[in-house]
Amino acid sequence: MSTLKKLVLRGTLTRLPNWISQFPNLVQLYLSGSRLTNDALKSLKNMPRLMLLFLSDNAYEGETLNFQSGGFQKLKTLLLKSLNKLESILIDRGALCSLELFSLRELSQLKTVPSGIQHLEKLKDLYIEDMPTEFEQRTAPDGGEDHWIIQDVPHVRIWSEDAEEPLHMFGRSHH
Repeated sequence: MSTLKKLVLRGTLTRLPNWISQFPNLVQLYLSGSRLTNDALKSLKNMPRLMLLFLSDNAYEGETLNFQSGGFQKLKTLLLKSLNKLESILIDRGALCSLELFSLRELSQLKTVPSGIQHLEKLKDLYIEDMPTEFEQRTAPDGGEDHWIIQDVPHVRIWSEDAEEPLHMFGRSHH
C-alpha cells in the first residue's frame, strides 16, 4: 500500500483519515466534498513527495487556508475550486517553495489575492477563473490595488464567468 501515488477522496470526511500518512509516496491528492476544517493541512504539509493537491467542492470549509512555513516543499501544482466559505489564503514565507502552478476557481468569498503569493519564487502560472467581481477588480493590471502582488508571475490568466477569452493576460513574459 505504501506505493500508492494518486489518491482521490470524494465525500464528507470532516478530518483527514490517520492512515493517509502511511502513503509516503503519494504524489497526487484530490479531495472533493470532504468538508475539512482548519487542521486539514497539518497532516498533509509534510508529505515528502506530494506534488499536486486539488481541493474542490467544499473539500475545505474553513474561512482561512494557511500554508505554513516549511510546508508542502515538493508541491508543484495547487488547484482550489468551489471552496464556498474560503475568505482568505495565507502563504507564509518558506511554504510552497516548489509551487509552479496555482489555480483559483469559483471561490465565491475570496475577495483578495492570497497573502504571500509574492514569495513563491518558482511560480510560473497563475490561473484565476470565475472569481468575485471585487477579486477581479483588485487584480486588474489597470489600477487594481492587489495587482503588484502578482505582476511578476510569468503567466497570469484571469477569466470571467462564461468568457471564451481571458479578461486579462499579463506577467513577466508579456512585457
